[in-house]
Amino acid sequence: YSGTPRGAIYKGASNVVTNGATRVNSAGSYLSLDVTKSGKPVIVYFDSDNETLRIAYSTSAKPSMTDVDNGRDTFTRQTIPGVKGGTYVQAKIDQQNYLHIMYRDSDGQLCYIKSTNNPDGEKYEFKDPRMVIETSGTYGTLSLMNNNGTYVPCVAFLNSEGTANGVK
Repeated sequence: YSGTPRGAIYKGASNVVTNGATRVNSAGSYLSLDVTKSGKPVIVYFDSDNETLRIAYSTSAKPSMTDVDNGRDTFTRQTIPGVKGGTYVQAKIDQQNYLHIMYRDSDGQLCYIKSTNNPDGEKYEFKDPRMVIETSGTYGTLSLMNNNGTYVPCVAFLNSEGTANGVK
């Protein structure tokens, strides 16, 4: 690549998030990252200790991952209530800052949820009813289609893991 860099790579200590939900030992094997409209990072990840999805969000568009004085404590962890499972997670934030999440639940169903609020560096809220996309779907891709300011989730996923059963 040549030219002007268009992003940033953060490198620092692991487990630097100290605010919010308690840290767990088995997290991050499935994760997705996006940024809010103002550039604040939001990470959605699977907590295998508790079989649920969590979010780590930042109040800063330029968080430091190395020390408190430079923004380490700008990240906060939260658990998404009512979610069982969370493997193969994909997350997207629309231009209105709503968080859209697709994941595989503990029953092997491919599910979708959307936040009921649109914070920018604050806690996300969700209502429990999730949408089941497919009862046997596995990993896939989530995109958002802008339909005059309303964001419609579009998904493509493998129909059945470990087979040549095709993509839906």
